[in-house]
Amino acid sequence: MDANALTPRDLFDGKVTYEVPPFQRPYVWTEEDQWQPLWDDIERLANAYLERGADSEIDEQLAAHFLGAVVLKQLGSPAGDPSRRAVIDGQQRLTTLQLLLDAAQLVVEQHGHDDDSESLSELVLNTGKRFSGSPKRFKLWPSRVDRPVFEQVMDNHVEVSDVQSDSRIAQAHTFFQSAMREWAEVTGDPDEVKLRLATLVEVLQQHLRVVTIGLGSEDDDQLIFETLNDRGTPLLAADLIKNFVFQQCEEIGADVDTWADDYWLEFDNDWWRHEISQGRLLRSRIDLFLQYWITMSTRSEVPTDAVFARFRAHAAEHLGGVTEAEAFLKGLRRDADTYRDLTNLDVDSARGRFYWRVVEALELGAFIPLLLWMISENNDPPNDQVDRALSAVESWAVRRTLLRMTMKDVNRFVVSILQELDKHSLDEVGDVTVAYLERQDADSRVWPNDSEVIEGLPKIKVYGSIKQSRMRAILAALELHLRMEPKVEKTALPQRLDIEHVMPQGWRSFWDGDVAGDLEASARRDHVINTIGNLTLVTQKLNVTLSNRPWTDAEAQEVAPTGKEAGVGKRSLLNRFSVLMLNKEVVQQHPEVWTEQDIHDRSRVIAERATQIWTRPASRSVPTDFSSEDAPVEGDDSQVPHTSPGADSPESATVADEVVVTLDSLIRDLAADAGAIAESIHNKWLSRRETWIDETHDTLVLSARNDRVPSGRCHVASLAPTGSLWINPGRIQDSQAFTESTMRELDDMIADLLPPTTSRGKGYYKAFALKDVDPEAVGRVFDLVLDRLITD
Repeated sequence: MDANALTPRDLFDGKVTYEVPPFQRPYVWTEEDQWQPLWDDIERLANAYLERGADSEIDEQLAAHFLGAVVLKQLGSPAGDPSRRAVIDGQQRLTTLQLLLDAAQLVVEQHGHDDDSESLSELVLNTGKRFSGSPKRFKLWPSRVDRPVFEQVMDNHVEVSDVQSDSRIAQAHTFFQSAMREWAEVTGDPDEVKLRLATLVEVLQQHLRVVTIGLGSEDDDQLIFETLNDRGTPLLAADLIKNFVFQQCEEIGADVDTWADDYWLEFDNDWWRHEISQGRLLRSRIDLFLQYWITMSTRSEVPTDAVFARFRAHAAEHLGGVTEAEAFLKGLRRDADTYRDLTNLDVDSARGRFYWRVVEALELGAFIPLLLWMISENNDPPNDQVDRALSAVESWAVRRTLLRMTMKDVNRFVVSILQELDKHSLDEVGDVTVAYLERQDADSRVWPNDSEVIEGLPKIKVYGSIKQSRMRAILAALELHLRMEPKVEKTALPQRLDIEHVMPQGWRSFWDGDVAGDLEASARRDHVINTIGNLTLVTQKLNVTLSNRPWTDAEAQEVAPTGKEAGVGKRSLLNRFSVLMLNKEVVQQHPEVWTEQDIHDRSRVIAERATQIWTRPASRSVPTDFSSEDAPVEGDDSQVPHTSPGADSPESATVADEVVVTLDSLIRDLAADAGAIAESIHNKWLSRRETWIDETHDTLVLSARNDRVPSGRCHVASLAPTGSLWINPGRIQDSQAFTESTMRELDDMIADLLPPTTSRGKGYYKAFALKDVDPEAVGRVFDLVLDRLITD
């Protein structure tokens, strides 16, 4: 390996062709990020040479502009042909330099400066009749996807087609032409133009520098390519993968040019390279797909920064021969086409519902590997079994969402389902999936049954606790369920509907007649109005009109006799303007009042309907091979952004995971006899040193140890033998593991679950009877506390 700093004259002089492997990524540099900064540097350098005048001594003070480095490898060539070099790295830089030189040659030629034009032409074309019309005429031969437009642009006598004019190659050439003309013709004086163009030609040929790294035959160019591009550069993981795959295919004698066209060319288009949101990050669709695909193919979690390494390890097993390698690429291409068509799935099918509800609305992109596996042509399980499996997983996801149960284990859960499916025939994927879901008993994976949904959902504050886009999708599904009645017209739902509170959030304006001045009743109502029975869907314009209006016209005439829709109550407006079955049902069944009892009753009805839409089917007899190794670890705390599987668990989670089990077990077993509970937990957990009896205060103190908390422990709650529970956020805050916003979130959550009679002290909530507390709600508080202790 050797390295040299070369000028463009050194680099392109003589008969030479720099060949970009056909499978490398297309030209992606842009005006804002690369072309304009490059031209600014060239213009600065040219202006400096103009200012020197005849003073040749100043030459040494004018620094050349460094363009970066390229990695080249010598290739063999027949006698008389241009010398060939493969561009291992730096193709974007070399392509830009060629476009720059050719644009300058065209501008100089158009101004009649033949000598300078010929001098630049020598740097972009290999002269000779036998090279005419062949790729050998060019000093650079780009990647396959860029070749048609590159030929049109570099052959200056050929007009660039309309189809190619929007390409980056054509745009770069046009940009440099315009910039050079504007700079050269700034004064309009022909002599001045001639001088400026001559200076520009000198700068372009002699005062730019490129460091070329030449590889010897013994150098591993693939390893060097990966080393240069796998750390902190804009190169996509897909580009590294592409380079690796086709290098391997070249070594086994495959028709790489044809394969690159048939199996990879589409990946280089704008749709695949477009970046979409993934949590707080932007990632290209191709990289996301490859991450999902490797997860599906290897049945293992794939962190974002390990996509290339995992793919390389997996692909290496399938690239040993031409037949095997082609089958591998065909399978990848088929799955890529399936992935691209996900948005075209029929919304009335189990597959379409799963994609639009689970992946998109619930933002559980971690399930894409499972969806791909189910509908892949490479697997092709029976349709009825696929529908059964996807409907079951959708039910699992929606039921857990409605009950505000954690989704933090979903990445590993998806992998565990794929691993379970591997053990069975494709003909029973639905039965296997249902049976597997039913077996789960860990808090992070359990599939809520009908009674848990029907009894639990009416009590839960869903608005403000579940993301609105998710609630909107669930309410829309409830509406579509009501439309299944044969007599109902089949009309599509509007694309965008707002969530509306039937009893408004601002109920104190006109709805407080029965609770005015009663603090306990008011606190209860603040909770009830955000349960699912009080929520519906309306258009945005109707939402604004409804506002905080009273329910009936009579009430509205009394409190709002003027203004738009004067004297019209909320019920009448819903009846007049909404065609949704959700609203028709509320309006028809409640002509006079809408009360908290009505909300509770409707919540229960909706909960029952939810169990009918998202059923939990009975499992059939399926051979199982379920061992303790398949059981998940309690307290699993992996992160799950919308489209990003595979974030690592915090290092400090090990000890605190045991505390999650402790607290969940406590809440699940709460009973009136607090002393018995205290004794039971003491006996069970004292040996683990996460719980102990504080004899001074005669309470059981549940504590989470954390290495990042200086005190070594954090007081979470006290369970007194007198039958009361103390929750002390003030003491929690002393641990320094909580931010101010987290404390506000914790306070809101605790206030939401406490009985209305609970009083508030400084930094803590006073004791309240266990029988008055919703155990699941208390469990959610502990989940939040421990989540912050673990992750912060």
